[in-house]
Amino acid sequence: MTRTAADVEGKSQLVRISVEMADRLTAAQAANSLANSYIEGQLEAQMEMSMAATTWMNSRLAELRTSLKEAEDRLQQYREEEGLVDVGGVGTVSADNLSLTGDRMIDARRQRAEAESQYRQVQAMSEQGWERMASVPAVLGHPLIQQFKSEQARARAKVEELSRRYGERFPAMQAAQSDLAAATASLKAQVEQVVAGIERNYQLAVANENSLRASFDQNKEEIQDISRKEFRVRELERDVESNRELYETFQNRLRETTATQDLSSTNARIVDEALPPAVPAAPNTRLLIMLASVLSFIAGVAIALIADFLNNTFKSAEDVENNLNLPVLGIVPLVAKKQQKKVAHLFEKGDDMRFCEAIRTIRTSVMLADMSRPQKVIVVTSSVPAEGKSSVAANMAFALSQLQRVLLIDADLRRPTLAKNFDFPVGTPGLANLIAGTAKAEDCIQTVDNQLDMLTAGAVPPNPLELLASPRFAKFLERAKEQYDHILIDSPPTQAVSDSVLMSTYADSVIYVIKSEHTSINMAQKGVGQLLQSGASIVGVVLNQVDVKKAAKKGEYSGYYDHYGYSEQNA
Repeated sequence: MTRTAADVEGKSQLVRISVEMADRLTAAQAANSLANSYIEGQLEAQMEMSMAATTWMNSRLAELRTSLKEAEDRLQQYREEEGLVDVGGVGTVSADNLSLTGDRMIDARRQRAEAESQYRQVQAMSEQGWERMASVPAVLGHPLIQQFKSEQARARAKVEELSRRYGERFPAMQAAQSDLAAATASLKAQVEQVVAGIERNYQLAVANENSLRASFDQNKEEIQDISRKEFRVRELERDVESNRELYETFQNRLRETTATQDLSSTNARIVDEALPPAVPAAPNTRLLIMLASVLSFIAGVAIALIADFLNNTFKSAEDVENNLNLPVLGIVPLVAKKQQKKVAHLFEKGDDMRFCEAIRTIRTSVMLADMSRPQKVIVVTSSVPAEGKSSVAANMAFALSQLQRVLLIDADLRRPTLAKNFDFPVGTPGLANLIAGTAKAEDCIQTVDNQLDMLTAGAVPPNPLELLASPRFAKFLERAKEQYDHILIDSPPTQAVSDSVLMSTYADSVIYVIKSEHTSINMAQKGVGQLLQSGASIVGVVLNQVDVKKAAKKGEYSGYYDHYGYSEQNA
């Protein structure tokens, strides 16, 4: 097996060539031969490249000479066609003249607009008679019009004054009416003259504007034509100049190549020839073993730290107390898979002693939590679904019913479980029917045990929150408090809907269920915060589905259930 490598020594121009072979003498000879072959190949390549470059540059120089001649001919031909001796000396319209013409055109456009406005006003009133035209501001403002209007007004006033004393045939009355008719005729004639003057002014303004616009367009076109010619000449001159520079560059380069092509030089040489090594270069077994050990240790520690960091859940009662600042009412162990389908009946059947003892512990903690006031209405909730709150509520109901009369209400109207867990017939009326008024309380409440009654969710409604906020539900709870010692309400999770916050306003206390190694700390803190903001009294937390065997290996809950022999009964 052979391996060849070429490495640069630091930031120098030295290159180390190494060849790994089973025979150390052959490896040294191969390294030296490789260096010599490279140098010889460089010399041959330089000679070939020099000859090829000379040949190519000769042919390219001829092409560039032709291109330069064509560019010069195009420039000269364009100058002759356009009659240009010197572009800078070509007569052209000055920019000042164009600007002056533009300013005059703007004034003419403004004057035309004013004249057109007056003309349009007069035209609009022409069909309504000369008297309507006389009311146009452009006509009314004329001094003669104002004078004739004054004379007409005086004549009219005189006629009105005489008409109050004399009849129409009275000589003075006839003379006054004649004066009024003459003043009116003079006013009409003057109005018509002013209107004709407005029309003439408008026609003159339009003609003046058109004349200036034509002059402006002609000057602009002349300037643009000169600019196009200048641009074309500059373009042709640049083409000639670039071709001349390229031609001269190639000509100089060809002279240099022709003068140096007979020199044989190389940019590489051998500094030190390769010598046969005294000891093998590879493999370094000791170093490989040490690196593998260190990397394995680092990888194991990193994996363990990352796994612990990412597991942001509740794993012990200390986690609950430190992060939520709430007491732990009890720790419910994880039941066997064969018992999970009937977990709501475990306390009733008494099949799992550890589970039953955990429920009794929770019952005792709730009853002793606040002795100053009775724990009539208790709401059981959690952060998210599948944390076991419904199972905890059902088993708590059986535990409390051993001492007092209890009513268990399934208020999770979106995902009810009580009817399914206790095999109530399909269509059994429940809480939704009771609040909606479609069923009576005695028809909805089902007796399960001597001291335990259950109220299922009933028909799933489209508006659960509105039903639970109904005054009928509050009145029902008040009546139920008179008949039962404890009312347990299975409420929806806090982070799914806001029903649990509403339920907490009816409750004396709230039990918060957290699934071990499943519920995130942030989620539980958010849910507890929402309940506390609504004024809920959270009596404590139930840490549910705790893997006791796994926790015992870590030293947690060691002997928690073993003092009473429960571990042996469930082994």
